[in-house]
Order: sequence, then C-alpha cells, then structure tokens
Amino acid sequence: MAPRKCRRSLVVGGLLLIALCGGEASVEAAPAAPANAGPGLHASSVPGFPLPRLELDYPLLARSGFFPRLAVNPLPQTLSLQLSPMVVGLQPDAHPSDAPFFRSEAPPLAGPRSRADKLPTSAPDERSGWAQWNATLPGVTTTVMVFLVTMVGGFTLLPKSTTGWTQPKFSGLEGNFTQGPRFDNDHGYWNYAFHPLGGSEFYMMARNRELTWWQSFAYAAAVSSTFEFFVESAYERASWQDLWITPVSGAFIGELRWQAKKALEDPHSKRPVGALNQVLYVIVDPFEAIYEL
Repeated sequence: MAPRKCRRSLVVGGLLLIALCGGEASVEAAPAAPANAGPGLHASSVPGFPLPRLELDYPLLARSGFFPRLAVNPLPQTLSLQLSPMVVGLQPDAHPSDAPFFRSEAPPLAGPRSRADKLPTSAPDERSGWAQWNATLPGVTTTVMVFLVTMVGGFTLLPKSTTGWTQPKFSGLEGNFTQGPRFDNDHGYWNYAFHPLGGSEFYMMARNRELTWWQSFAYAAAVSSTFEFFVESAYERASWQDLWITPVSGAFIGELRWQAKKALEDPHSKRPVGALNQVLYVIVDPFEAIYEL
C-alpha cells in the first residue's frame, strides 16, 4: 500500500504544481492589451497559456495608432533609413497612449527658386550702342526714315533736270488724300533701278531681323507707301509705279540677296568664314554692315 499511496501522492502533487505554474504564467503574460491591439493579442483569447511575445525592434509598421506588444528590450529611439537624396528619420513623438508614436521626418528642402534664378544667364552684349539700336526692327526703321528724309532734302540741291523737283511746297500731301496717286514721268533709272533696289533694302532689313518672306514683303510695302505718301509729298504726289514696283520687285531682288547671303555664312557661327566670303558678304548686304558697326 505504501508504494501505491506514494505514487498517488506524487501524481496529485504534480497536478497541483502544473496548475499553479500555469496560472501564474497566464497572469504574468496577460497584461491589459492596448485598446487598439488586434483580437489575437488579448490574453483572454488563450486562457491558461502564456501569450507569445511579439517583438518589433524596428517599428516600420508602427503608424496610424497600431501598436503591437513591445519587447522587453527598449525600442530604438531613432531609426534612419538612407534613402538618397534624403535621409528619413523615425523619431518618437508624444502620443495620448503610453506606447511611443513614431513620425517620419525629412530634412527641409531648398526653397522654391525664383523666376530670375530659372532664367538662363546670357553673355553681356558687347556690341556698340549703334549696333544694338539697329538690331531691332523699330530701331532700324527709325534710322532708315531719318535717312530718307535727309536724302529727299539733299535732292533739292540737285538740278531740276535730274529730279524734276523745284523748291518744296508740301502740296503733294494734300493731293495724296484728295486726288490720290498719279502716274509719273520720271526717268527710267528712278522707277526701274533705284526704287527696286530701295525696296530690296527694305525687304532685307526685315529678313535680317527674322521675319518671314511674306512679312518682309508687307514691311517693304509699308515703308515704301510711307515714303511716297508723306516724305516725297513735299515735292509731288505719290506715284502708282513707285507704290507697286518698289515692294514687288524689291521682294524678288531682296530674296535673292538673302539666299546669297545665307550661302556665304558658316552653318554653326552664322558668320562668313574667310576673307573672300567676308568681302562678298558686305557686297551683298552693305547697309547691314553699316548697321552693325
């Protein structure tokens, strides 16, 4: 009987020991789970057994109020991930619950660039004031109109047999708007040589300033009409021959001059290369060489 009682005592004692150890472990391993923890983390879901420890040494998922059970070892205070070209730091921040809250921080970026910083920097213009003035279409137009007025004034000094003009009376200005243009009887070299060359010069002025062929034609017609109706009206009314010969023939001759000028230019520098090409360049467009002095 003694051995049987001993065995029974041992069995009962072992069961008591197991029950005591299991109850203490369940109480120790089942602290109150946080309110936002998942259902699998509550101690009451697995009674009588210690809950497994869920360790999260690198809390990359600790955001939006989700905080798993923390390990015994403390969480790192700062976790930096090298993400070129910036460094993102995860740093603890205050949170209503006891569990630490982690927020993402990035170094401040450079402020927005101003519009002046975005504009490409250009080299300083080393041309003379005269060249800069005539580089624009309004500037060169003003220069040419002053030249035309001076030229017409100088024609007064020429003999009447050459120009057909006497002293200026400015009667042509009124006649242009009351009687209209007329057919003149000027010498052929005026109507069919000087006027076409003058029209080609007006055309080249516009072409050299990046206008298209039809825009250059319209510009030549406008300058020619201004000369006929206002400048030359000091001596006579406008001429029908001059109004259409100057822009039409001038556009034809001017386009030939333009194409010849472009053929002499280097495709990269847009300037003539070599002494002969430079001389021909000036011969084809002499007035533009004067404008660029």
